[in-house]
Amino acid sequence: MTESTSRPEHVFEGKTAFVTGGSGGIGGACAESLVRDGAAALLMGRRLDALEKTRKGILDRHPGARVEVFSGDALIEADVREALSVAHAIHDRLDVVIPTVGGGAIRPLLMHDAESFRTDLHLNIMSAFIAVRYAAPLMVRNGGGSIVCISSDAAKLPFPWLSAYSTAKNGLEGFVRSAAEELARHQIRVNAVRPGMTRTEATGALFASPEIYQRFAEEKPLGRLGEPEDIAPGVRYLAGPESSWVTGQSFAIEGGNELRKAPDLGPMVEQIYGRRHSTRYWPDESLSRTRLAPWGRRAPARFDPRVFLFLAPALPAVLPLGPPKMGLCPSTHHLGAFHPGCGIPPSPLAVGLAHCAWPSDR
Repeated sequence: MTESTSRPEHVFEGKTAFVTGGSGGIGGACAESLVRDGAAALLMGRRLDALEKTRKGILDRHPGARVEVFSGDALIEADVREALSVAHAIHDRLDVVIPTVGGGAIRPLLMHDAESFRTDLHLNIMSAFIAVRYAAPLMVRNGGGSIVCISSDAAKLPFPWLSAYSTAKNGLEGFVRSAAEELARHQIRVNAVRPGMTRTEATGALFASPEIYQRFAEEKPLGRLGEPEDIAPGVRYLAGPESSWVTGQSFAIEGGNELRKAPDLGPMVEQIYGRRHSTRYWPDESLSRTRLAPWGRRAPARFDPRVFLFLAPALPAVLPLGPPKMGLCPSTHHLGAFHPGCGIPPSPLAVGLAHCAWPSDR
C-alpha cells in the first residue's frame, strides 16, 4: 500500500512547544514551523525586546496563532523551570522542546585555559540538559513528546581553532543518545540536527562579505550557506508524528559539507591573534601561558579573545589579509574599540560563525 506523502494540516493543534533561544534566527524559524501546523509556542530568551519582535513577526504571518514569550536565562535552572511551567499552562500539556542555545569562540587550543574551555561546554551541553531535565516530567504527563536539540557540523568535522566548541557539540550528541535511551520508556523521543553555517542576526555581516562567504561555501557541494528556513523543516520533522519511530539520531543539514572538510580558518586566526597562532606558526609552551594582542604584543591576562566576535558589521576587512589596526590603549591596556577616549580607532576585526554565535541569546 502506498502511503500518502502529504502532511495533515494543524497536526499540532492543541499542543504546546517550548523553544529556548527563541529570538534567534534558528529558534524563531523552528517555532514558526510548529505554529504553522497549529502548535502554541513559548519562546524563551534573555532579551525581551528581541522576543517580542520575533513573536510579532510570527503572528503577522499567522494571525490567530498562540505565541508567548518569557524573558530568562537558559542556563539558570529556576528561569527554565518557571518558563516551562508557563508553557505547560497554555494547554495543560508540553509536547515539543527545542533547546537552541549554544555557541563558542574561535580560539587556538593552547590559548584555552580550563575556565574558557569549560565555558563552551557549559553553554552548549548544560543549556540542553537543563531544558530536558525539567521538561521531561511535564511531557510524561501527556504521554510523551519530542525533544530536538541543535548540534553542529563541528561535531563531525575536524574544526581547528574551534576545539572547545567541537568538543561541546560532540558531548551534546552523546547526551542526546543517552537521553533518548532513558526517556524512550516514557515515549519521549530525543534527536538533534547538525546545522552548518547559517545566517542569523549575529552572522549577517559574514554573509555580506563575498570573500568570507566563498571560503565557507566552497566546501559545501550545494554551493551556498544556510538560512534558518533550511534548518526548521528538519526540526519540524523530528518534532512531529512523521518521525514517531526515530530517536537518538542527529541529522546533518549543512549543504553537504560533511562530504568534504571544514573551511580553513587559519587566515582569520592570524588576523585575530597574530601570526604565531595561525596555521603557519604553532605556539610554544611559553605562549600557551599568555594571551597575545593581535599584532604580537603580550596583552593583560584579563584579555578575552571572545570580544573579537561580532563586534563590527564590516567583516570584509578580515580578508584579504592585512596588518591589524586594533591596538591596546597604552595607559589602560584595554582595547581601543572599547575606550574611544584613548585615541585608537576601533577596527572591524571580527569573525562570525553561525553555529558559534557568541554571546548566545540564551
